Amino acid sequence: MLQNLFLSTYTNSIDKKGRISVPANFRNMINKESQHLIACPSIKNSCVEVYDDVRLETISNAVKALPPYSAERDAFETVIMGEATMLSIDGEGRVILPKHFLQYAKINTKATFIGKGTTFEIWNPDELNAYMSKAKQIAKKNLSILKNT
Repeated sequence: MLQNLFLSTYTNSIDKKGRISVPANFRNMINKESQHLIACPSIKNSCVEVYDDVRLETISNAVKALPPYSAERDAFETVIMGEATMLSIDGEGRVILPKHFLQYAKINTKATFIGKGTTFEIWNPDELNAYMSKAKQIAKKNLSILKNT
């Protein structure tokens, strides 16, 4: 079961051509037939969310379940589907993030990958450190809402 989850945190450098290596154990989680990932600027945080086509289909189905002409559906279609892009992984395990994704996430020369189970995120290392402090406080305060732990 754990083999199907993106776990841990890794920081990698971005080369002069704008390529960044996806951690090997994250690459092992990717559908071998497609060899691509879907990336989108996060709605919640200043980072880039990354997932496979199965997760994108789950998100798409949730959006499609909303009323067709609702403002909420339009907003989700615009900010998720409209900004999502497919990332191809080269033979060295690297991807190129679009420049506007790097700007959105304030990523320059280094990027930190953090596993979040069925997805992972790519952050500016300093931004993630600041968020991690807040997230730990929220998790500690709300530990009791996790069932059977």
